[in-house]
Amino acid sequence: ISRFLRANTEFHLTVAQASGNHRLVELLAPILDEMERLLHLGLRGADRSEEITHEHRRLISALEAGDSGAAVQEVLSQLHDAQAMVMRAFIGGALDSAAGAVVIA
Repeated sequence: ISRFLRANTEFHLTVAQASGNHRLVELLAPILDEMERLLHLGLRGADRSEEITHEHRRLISALEAGDSGAAVQEVLSQLHDAQAMVMRAFIGGALDSAAGAVVIA
């Protein structure tokens, strides 16, 4: 998972660098590093590498076509999916902890 997530971070940084907007890269780098840590939680026990690769290909296609609207929609979709995945991991972990809790009355 670590190698895949590092590659994911590098992919998004490369896209940002290709924009020529150096400020964007400076702002995005620490955010992506933090997201990488959170995605470790979300990807526990789930292999989404193929799905994420397809998402990246759709983003590249939109960028190559000059379709900024489609590119923005793809990034927003990826962010939504990542958020949902991390939240499921948090909720699942909380439920697992609650299931194993001992109640003393």
